[in-house]
Amino acid sequence: MKKLYPLIILLPLLITSSSCKKDKLAALEQSLVGSWEIRHVTGGLNPDRTSSAGNGNVLQFTDTDYVYIVGTKVTAYTGTYCVGETGSGRDKEYTLSLLDGVFYKKCGDDIMPKVFEIKGNRLTIYTGSVNFDGTIETYERVKDPVLEAN
Repeated sequence: MKKLYPLIILLPLLITSSSCKKDKLAALEQSLVGSWEIRHVTGGLNPDRTSSAGNGNVLQFTDTDYVYIVGTKVTAYTGTYCVGETGSGRDKEYTLSLLDGVFYKKCGDDIMPKVFEIKGNRLTIYTGSVNFDGTIETYERVKDPVLEAN
């Protein structure tokens, strides 16, 4: 019986920590929902680019899907997405997988991981290693008349 006590104590802790992780990821996914207009891109082979408000280059998320809009046109970059995490403690980062259904069909398929963070109305996406042609994209949340009508 003494051998069962540690198991009885550890089992609820494991279930609780797993549940908290799922809750945190679900909250992050929900915080992505909406429209995000590009403000700044740095890295890669191109020079830094800053865009003013109203430029029309928007990354839009629903509960399950994403779409890039340039001006008023939906681009070929559409699909589903998922949020994950990597690392632990102070090194924990949240990943964003944009799944196109062709090359990237499930979470973790993408060969260049995207790490993201949301602070206030700013979404920052880090793709690859900035030192080696990676990019940092900064978006600002904008009101979308269709998605945010309610």
